[in-house]
Amino acid sequence: MRARTARWVAGCTAAGSVILIGAGVALAFADRHLVPASSTGWTVSGICAQVVNAAVPVAAFILASRRPENRIGWLFLVASLGLGLSGFPDQYALHALVAAPGSWPADRALV
Repeated sequence: MRARTARWVAGCTAAGSVILIGAGVALAFADRHLVPASSTGWTVSGICAQVVNAAVPVAAFILASRRPENRIGWLFLVASLGLGLSGFPDQYALHALVAAPGSWPADRALV
């Protein structure tokens, strides 16, 4: 893989992960009064965990774009995508089923 292609793939994957993590935090913030805090993760430990989760794609992007032959950066990118995909659907489903029932499509599919 060429360096430019590796940088582009790593950047898009990292950006997607950060966007998913940020969207999950934004939904937790929006629903903090409508859903119990223990369910949304809008607690000090939950927010700190999301900040740490958002740092993983940044580190992964730096590793994968600077050293494309190093597999650790690519593994970190896959892990960061997993972190984004594990947090956002939960917040989406909580919003669509508890905070504003029936407001968004595919609520039951994301549960």
